[in-house]
Amino acid sequence: MLQKATVIKADHLSTVISVMRTSGCDKCTLTESCVLCKKNIQTEAVNNVGAEEGDIVSIESPDQNILLYAAMIFVFPIISAFIGYAVLEKFNIADIYLNFTVVGIFLLFFFVSCYIMNRNAQKNEGVIITEIISASSEIDIDKEEIQNEANN
Repeated sequence: MLQKATVIKADHLSTVISVMRTSGCDKCTLTESCVLCKKNIQTEAVNNVGAEEGDIVSIESPDQNILLYAAMIFVFPIISAFIGYAVLEKFNIADIYLNFTVVGIFLLFFFVSCYIMNRNAQKNEGVIITEIISASSEIDIDKEEIQNEANN
């Protein structure tokens, strides 16, 4: 998967980038208030192109875990709710309490899955910087030109 990122810290040992999440949470109505769905993710990346701090770069990350994450977010909470329903039904609990408990189990496992997914995204291995889209020196020059034009 190709994405844009900003280099936060670059040295010869590691490069820390900030990636704006563009999928998964962009159509969710809770994106502004959700604690688990962070808009910016910071992670380390392999820097083979010599990117420096402040550069906007193109990164590539492996797609191998996408199905696992989808199953974790959608399938795991539903299966947990069904199992919870089957177990709680054996105790002859009133239907209203049973329904609320099953919804609670679903939400619990959903938010736990979101938390685990975000934690794993922060230590995402295999992220590679493929190219420098705009160097930080170019951005500084553009800012100076805009300030000069504003002053004139």
